[in-house]
Amino acid sequence: MGVITPWSGLELEAGRQAGRQGLNRFQGSSKTLVRNSRSVKELLSTTVYLFAPLTTSPSRPSPLPRLALPLFSSPPPMNYPGLNLTGPQQESMFMPSRDAL
Repeated sequence: MGVITPWSGLELEAGRQAGRQGLNRFQGSSKTLVRNSRSVKELLSTTVYLFAPLTTSPSRPSPLPRLALPLFSSPPPMNYPGLNLTGPQQESMFMPSRDAL
């Protein structure tokens, strides 16, 4: 069975640089942000996955699939009874409507 290997220094440094580049895109004047609003929207609309290496060595791959953890994703829509912000309330698979109870 595969063992989760610790991140190597190269992977950590690559992650730090990617984080710095992402932060630099958000810094600057409001005019720059307006100009870059399209790329910011694309940045925010994408789901970022972290792939954790689950293999002990390249020659012996793990039987487990690679772990994909969503870091940034939109939360599932929540239905609160009595709270109607989006027009007619849609029935949720997880929460039956109040009439059905």
